[in-house]
Amino acid sequence: RRKRWTSPRYVPAASMQFRCYPKTKSSAAKTALYPQTITAKNVTKYYKSNVGLEKVSVRINKGDFVFLVGPSGAGKSTFIKLILKEIDADSGSILVRGNDVTQLSNRQVPKLRRNIGIVFQDFRLLPNKTVYENVAFGLRIKKIPENEIKQKVEEMLKLVNLSGLEKRSID
Repeated sequence: RRKRWTSPRYVPAASMQFRCYPKTKSSAAKTALYPQTITAKNVTKYYKSNVGLEKVSVRINKGDFVFLVGPSGAGKSTFIKLILKEIDADSGSILVRGNDVTQLSNRQVPKLRRNIGIVFQDFRLLPNKTVYENVAFGLRIKKIPENEIKQKVEEMLKLVNLSGLEKRSID
């Protein structure tokens, strides 16, 4: 019998919480095209004799900011690794922009990851860049026009109360 680290039915209701904040106004039009950017349906992941996640179902809309919180062992890292396809689910499905992540080949994974923005506990920031440059980095890789990058970075920094700190070094 497997040891349960979380609720027997749904992890988010028991020990892991998804705190969603509404999408920004500028992403409303794109949301109509992909109303549920990430959808997990009855996702389960086992680690040998432990339950990582069990029957988790979540919908995250394009442009939403989601904070994944919970105690150690609740399945937060497991959930993120499943979305990024760093590990495979034992059952259930994970759709990102309509594509089933569980069915992607290894060759398709980099494209998937370029379209998902995640800030990790250790932040994984570039130490030689400013706050602005760190936020803009992924957008530049995706070849977003510079005027659009400026607008998006300002919007995101305002949303997390970091306006005015754009030029600050992160060291």
